[in-house]
Amino acid sequence: MPLQAFLLVIVAGLIHAAWNIAAKKAGGDVRFATFTGLVMMVVWAPLGIWLGVDEVPRWGATEWSLVAASALLHTLYYIVLLRGYRKADLTVVYPL
Repeated sequence: MPLQAFLLVIVAGLIHAAWNIAAKKAGGDVRFATFTGLVMMVVWAPLGIWLGVDEVPRWGATEWSLVAASALLHTLYYIVLLRGYRKADLTVVYPL
C-alpha cells in the first residue's frame, strides 16, 4: 500500500474517533450532530456540486431512491448513536 493511502486511512480513522469522542462529551446532544452535519455540508457541498453538475440531471428513480434510502439509514444511525451516548459509556457504544 502506498504511504499516502496508508496515511489517509490513519487520518480518517483519527477524525472518526475524534468526532465520536466529541459527540459523547457533548452528551449525545442532537444540536452537536446538527452543527457538525451543517459544517460538513458547507465544507463538501462545493465539491459535490462541482462533481455532480453534469451527472445528477441524468439520475432516474433508482438513483434518487438510493439517495433517499441512504439518508434514512444515516438519520437512524445518528439517532441510535446519540441515544446510546446519552445512556452508556463511550467504550460500550462506540464499538457497537
